[in-house]
Amino acid sequence: MARYSQLILCLAKTTRPNAPIPKVSKFSKSCLELEDFCKLSWDYVVKGVNPKLYSSASEKIGISPQDLQHIVEGLVSLLTESCKLKLSSDKFKDNLKVLGFNEKQIQVLDAFYTAKQVDINHTLLAASIRLPMFKDLEWRAQAQLGSRALPEQMTPKVLLNLKLENAENVLLQTDPGNLAHITKVLEGALEEATSQHASRVHRRFNPS
Repeated sequence: MARYSQLILCLAKTTRPNAPIPKVSKFSKSCLELEDFCKLSWDYVVKGVNPKLYSSASEKIGISPQDLQHIVEGLVSLLTESCKLKLSSDKFKDNLKVLGFNEKQIQVLDAFYTAKQVDINHTLLAASIRLPMFKDLEWRAQAQLGSRALPEQMTPKVLLNLKLENAENVLLQTDPGNLAHITKVLEGALEEATSQHASRVHRRFNPS
């Protein structure tokens, strides 16, 4: 645990700005293992918290699952905040120096940040989009049996009351032919949404 204590403190600085900046000279683990932490942090971004993965990985590394999760969450915070601020590689490395990382650690983290910056930005953008969610639908069929100009013509219509999760109601009116077309399009979209490709995209851009 002592071998990782300085790394944990450095990463804690990213989520606790008022924490003192620690020295990291005692952190002597290889950069190869830091790369493993980076891979775990990307898995966190894509899929969220994975206790089983942390449990198995922590046994190999020799730390507790809780400490491993703290390291991963610190890395995630570091990467996502840097992406939100659109930091260049040079600015990112400058911030790592201020946080107390050594040169080898900075090289590893900067390489990972540069490689994943676009993907992380896409993930953050997808997570920020909150479209209105469907809650319920009420409908009523009605028909105009005729008018003075066309006394024998019947005009069927369907009145829809669309309820959303944000307590908003949307009233819609359509004819049976258009409703059949809408139904066909929605059924196609539902089938596409349950496909394997859509599931992979959802897991990547909506980890929560």
